[in-house]
Amino acid sequence: MNTTSRVGAILVSLMFVFMVIPACSAASDTEMQSLEADAAVSNNPVVVFSSESNNSLKYDSLDTNVIEMKANNSLSEVKSGDIVILDDSWTAAKETSSLAVDIYQAVSKGAPVIISSDSTNLIDEVGKHLGSVSYIDDAQFYGVAYSETSGVKFNYSVGGFDSTEDALVEAYNWANTVLSSESTLTQTNGFDLSQLGDETLCQFSYNCRDFGVMSGSNLYYSLDDSSANYNYYLTHYRFQATPSPNHSIADMVVYGTPAAASPSGQTQQLYDYEPKAVAGGISIPIKLTAGLTDAGFNLGAEVLWTFNIPAVTHHDNSMIGSNIMDHWFEFDEKQNTAYNAYMVEPGNVVKVSTGVDGAYHTTEEFRTTFCKVVVPGVWHNTFTEFTTTVHNTIYP
Repeated sequence: MNTTSRVGAILVSLMFVFMVIPACSAASDTEMQSLEADAAVSNNPVVVFSSESNNSLKYDSLDTNVIEMKANNSLSEVKSGDIVILDDSWTAAKETSSLAVDIYQAVSKGAPVIISSDSTNLIDEVGKHLGSVSYIDDAQFYGVAYSETSGVKFNYSVGGFDSTEDALVEAYNWANTVLSSESTLTQTNGFDLSQLGDETLCQFSYNCRDFGVMSGSNLYYSLDDSSANYNYYLTHYRFQATPSPNHSIADMVVYGTPAAASPSGQTQQLYDYEPKAVAGGISIPIKLTAGLTDAGFNLGAEVLWTFNIPAVTHHDNSMIGSNIMDHWFEFDEKQNTAYNAYMVEPGNVVKVSTGVDGAYHTTEEFRTTFCKVVVPGVWHNTFTEFTTTVHNTIYP
């Protein structure tokens, strides 16, 4: 992928520019690959809470120091720099609301927590304290973390792997990366993001059998505004498809539905999105509305980033009046671009009425069609679509 970021300049008065980390070229490691490589350099210790005895064999694949805690141990014993794994046998024996508080307190100390559970109730409860929830359907592991230094909230989930051991390695790599490479995960680039409000990094990894991997590293911001009736949220999507050797990308889709009525009762409206109706080309600029004025809200901001689409055609199927954001990126699967990891980066702004929680509730689909390479540049077959659904709640 050959994407670049434009370096913005802070404008005085009512305008500022949001800058992003440049994505890598196809010849380089992708962002996600490089972060995983960083994680492998510095393996942090793992503290496992489990009700099972002789549980260490489950964690041999992590290749790091594993400290086993027993059923009567407390999360208060966790310290900054630990990576915590909560075994489902341990969480099942705990009361959900009190455990959620304990998890949040551990995360607040600077200890990423990986949760093995088949219930999303615990994830939802933790998110109410953390300020954000994000998980994929049928996740094998969930992760939550927080940076006291930057104030960034991290949500993670992983799924699609044939074995829990492989999924756990992915989850551990995520947690290790948060601890050892946090500055590369967030997108401050020296810019004061406090003007954008709270920042949440929602990530997922989804294994697509032997075809490849889909991953997301999406940024959500609650926007500082002067409106008493509405909250506004900005999303910078960073959706990546990585084909396996002898495979190629045929399509990538980012589909978002901020439901008109959220579960907590307030209304939600897709206020702006980008890109719009780009029928091909080399570079797509993302420019979300400058000087927003609505119901007393005056953001006065210009939010900019750019990503490239060589040998890719963008189809805008969005319907703003129907609260649907639908971006289809159609690849020429026989071109070099489709043989390498590629990231698409649309964005949107959503308007949410203040109500029970004033939070932004959304369900998003990320789809990739991979295919097998029979004759490079000539013949491809076995086109197969993979979909993962992500559920998000971003609190004001």
